[in-house]
Amino acid sequence: MRRFLQNGWCLVFLVFSVSCQNELKLSSSYDYKLIPKDTLRISIDDSLTYRYTRIQYFIQDDSTYIVVSNTNQNGLTFVNVDSERISKKVIYSQTGLNGVGDDAGSFHYVNMDSIFIFNSPSRKLFLTNSNADVIESFDLIDFADFDFGEPMMWIAYASHYAEGVLKFSVLPTYLNGHEISRNSNDPVVVKFDINAKKVSKGLIDYSYANMNNHHYIRHTPISVVGKDNVLYYCFPFENRILFENQETGIVEEKTTFVSDFVKEYYPMQGEYKNDIRRFDVEFPYNANLKYDPFRNVYYMVVYHGIPFVDDSTGELRSFSQKPFSIIVFDEEFKKLSEQKFEGGNFLPGGSFVSRKGLYIFFNNIENPLFNENYFKYVLFNLEKN
Repeated sequence: MRRFLQNGWCLVFLVFSVSCQNELKLSSSYDYKLIPKDTLRISIDDSLTYRYTRIQYFIQDDSTYIVVSNTNQNGLTFVNVDSERISKKVIYSQTGLNGVGDDAGSFHYVNMDSIFIFNSPSRKLFLTNSNADVIESFDLIDFADFDFGEPMMWIAYASHYAEGVLKFSVLPTYLNGHEISRNSNDPVVVKFDINAKKVSKGLIDYSYANMNNHHYIRHTPISVVGKDNVLYYCFPFENRILFENQETGIVEEKTTFVSDFVKEYYPMQGEYKNDIRRFDVEFPYNANLKYDPFRNVYYMVVYHGIPFVDDSTGELRSFSQKPFSIIVFDEEFKKLSEQKFEGGNFLPGGSFVSRKGLYIFFNNIENPLFNENYFKYVLFNLEKN
């Protein structure tokens, strides 16, 4: 592959192979580890940014694709991972007959004929296709007999569509601005039955959250669609994984876990309520949960905390400099391994799973090899010692 010979990729691959092996000494009791195997670099043009707010992957005609939000052009970008090329761009109008507003990056992809676009602030939903045509639009709040917050369609929050029902996460309701209401009955998940034109609550609500947490984003649990299409949830500052048992109609605890690098979580409160930037740098939280159907494992990203002020330079640190670890669980959420990654190199939120393994997004602005003209990833394989 030509990518190993360009812009120091061969060198950086070697460096990261060695550094990852050294980091694994901290978790040497595990039988499994993530090993860097390959790199992926996809050229993008000026219409795209090197980061995106949402990503889904799918397989079509035996090729692996990712579809990502294109915030510059109010649309979506389809990438053929195998050929390392952009295969299609879908650009939506903001107004008019096919208008979807200015946040087309909030999407759920089903197929080329069924792409759901959310206008989150207005809680509107548009059924569209890959020609950017609006097939049907829905004012979701009109189909509900309860109030709910804005749909949350960022990378860490799962959505699922099957048999005419779309499930998605929602924020808590708001009193004003970024002040979260204290209503623990707010739903975490909303279900929209397209045929029946009915919006209903999922089983899980914010009573499962720490209501002392005043973080207006990290109050919503990260989520993933796992084996057998079961939705799993984990709140950012808690060490338990929950799921909705559809047979019993109750929320159950799947497991609790302990990170080797984070001994305790602290929700945002007290003096940090008005200093969210400092809090996001100094404190740990669970950031992402991905399911790997090819190996039947789960990957949990846990960010670690670092001092907001660098003692040696006096400079303020950024979120991009935070180290993180990846916990690997088996299909029953038994912990298989945990590996630490130093800050300033990867952005794990932009990662995705394929048949080849776990691609971790590599284009961190703090990375010496940062290049805004590419999507860049390192491929990791889970291997037994």
